[in-house]
Amino acid sequence: MKPTPTSAVEFHIQYPFCDIRKLLETKEEIIRPRPDWEIPKAGQHFIQYFGHVKRRARGGHPFFPKEDHFVEGKGGLKFLKLEKVDIDKISKLTSMYRRLGSDGTAGARYEYGFEFEDFGRFEEINDNFYVKFNEFIEEVFTKVKLSVRTENKDKATSIANAGKYITQLYQSATELESNEKLPRKVISRGEIGIFIRVNKEVLKLPKEIEEKSIKIDEHISLALYRHQFLNKPTGVFILTTDSKANPKLLRSVRISVMRMFFEHQNLSQLLSLCRNPRIKFNFDELDKYLLNKLKYVERRVKKNEKVAELRQHIFSYFDLISPHETEALVKTMGQIRAQNSNKLVAYIGEASMTFKGRFTNEETERFKKWIGKNKVEEVIQMLEKSATSTEIERRLILLKSRYNEYKANKRDGLITSSKATVEFNQIKLSLLGFFGNKD
Repeated sequence: MKPTPTSAVEFHIQYPFCDIRKLLETKEEIIRPRPDWEIPKAGQHFIQYFGHVKRRARGGHPFFPKEDHFVEGKGGLKFLKLEKVDIDKISKLTSMYRRLGSDGTAGARYEYGFEFEDFGRFEEINDNFYVKFNEFIEEVFTKVKLSVRTENKDKATSIANAGKYITQLYQSATELESNEKLPRKVISRGEIGIFIRVNKEVLKLPKEIEEKSIKIDEHISLALYRHQFLNKPTGVFILTTDSKANPKLLRSVRISVMRMFFEHQNLSQLLSLCRNPRIKFNFDELDKYLLNKLKYVERRVKKNEKVAELRQHIFSYFDLISPHETEALVKTMGQIRAQNSNKLVAYIGEASMTFKGRFTNEETERFKKWIGKNKVEEVIQMLEKSATSTEIERRLILLKSRYNEYKANKRDGLITSSKATVEFNQIKLSLLGFFGNKD
């Protein structure tokens, strides 16, 4: 009797990469102006070798920008006889999509998906997860054959190695002829991301992974498994669902997780490139980009009310990595921005880092009196409306975050009265620093 499939399984693959060309100090344009990711024009803008810009059929995501448009990726990558892939107890592999996405500045990613029917392979994995699951992923990495287009001929490759060819093709397709001498490495690849959707009755996760998984609701859970497959650092996200899972919620979760992995990898690669003294960055552009990332961390992830409301299915990549990784990322980002700030000060002067001279003497004295009367929140709000440089805006974001944390800790009784007084006075001194006072 012929065995019947136990479940359909989805595989979504992501190659994230960081492209610093728009952040370099150059005398001429080195990258094509289209597509314009701020105002993408479906059917008109395109990337050579890949395809035209398309609008996502079911729309983007209510929380994450630039998820509603992508470049069709069928021209850049093809599956080679997907239906004939020979993986034990796996059958009927079918392509789902291929696409290229961008944040419009220094982050891009190529993604594709396929699904198949499981005829008992996951039963074997359940008996010895770490060995059998690793063997299964390595089979998928090597046996699913791909063809990546190059300028001269198509290159046959595998999932494990396609990322470097996709990156090379993207760089070639988007660069302009130029006399500029660019750094040897202007595009840096992150880890491969694998996002698996499987029925929770089919795959039984080990207890230590299950306990750390995120329960989206009673029907959807997310687990993270990191490993080096064929010496390729890989982040594996496993979405286990049941038959009652809400399709819209499931899609929202998948988009969220894939986007967060991309953001994490993009930031990690960028900070690594920032440490290279041979790369001549445009400090203003780099500062704006890092500030945007800082806003994303401070406002849109930690503090945004929408995150709290949609906590079940919108979560940050900080939830998906260990605390020491989180601290290292934020600390490194702060160090890079501090270095940039020092160089900016050398160019445009210390006064530009404050509001000195921006207000009349009468206004300045009024703000100082407000600070003396503990009207900290009101002063911060007024300064936010008047900020005219990215550095001032960054300092305000950090101070506002510190003030909000102080209020929360005081409200929840997490700090003593004396420590709360000291912290509040330090915040007021920092606020006075915006008016040229030494803080």
